[in-house]
Amino acid sequence: MGALGVSRDQIWGSAEIGDTTHTPLSPLKKHLVPEHESTQWQQCDTVVSRVSRLLQTLKLSIFPLESEHELAPSHTANLKQDLAALQQENEKEQKTCWREVMKLRDQLQQVYQERHDAHTEVQKRCETIDTATAAKKGWDAAKGDKKRPVHSLEQAVLTNCREQYQAISLRI
Repeated sequence: MGALGVSRDQIWGSAEIGDTTHTPLSPLKKHLVPEHESTQWQQCDTVVSRVSRLLQTLKLSIFPLESEHELAPSHTANLKQDLAALQQENEKEQKTCWREVMKLRDQLQQVYQERHDAHTEVQKRCETIDTATAAKKGWDAAKGDKKRPVHSLEQAVLTNCREQYQAISLRI
C-alpha cells in the first residue's frame, strides 16, 4: 500500500474508536471556490476518492488472485515438469562425471602397474649385473688375471648400466 501513497495508519484509521467519520483521501488541495462551483468541486473530490478506493480495492483483490494462480495445479504442473527436467539433466551429468572418474581411475591403475613393472625390471637387471660382475670377478680371480684392460672396460660399462637403471628407477 506504500506504493499507493497510503500509510498503515490511514488504512486502519488513526482516529479514535468513537469517531466514525473518515475524511476521504484527495489528491486535490482544498481551496475556497465560489458557491456555484463548490458543488462541482465536491463531486470531483468524491469521484477522485471513489477512484482511489477502487484502485486500492483492486490491488488488494489482485494479490490473492495472483497467489492462487501461482498455486494453481497447472502452474504447479509446469513447475513439476521443470523440476523433472532439471533432475534428469543432473542425473546425466552425474553419470558422465562417474564415467570420467572411472576412466581416470583405470588410467591411474595402469600407470601404477607400469611403474611397478618397470621397477621390477630394473631390480632384475641390477641383480643380473651384480651376478655377472661377481662371476666375472670370481673368474678373473681364478685365472689370476686381475688387471686386464678389457676387464676394466667391461667394469666401466657395467657401472654405467647400473647408474642408468638406478636413474630410471628414481624417475619412475
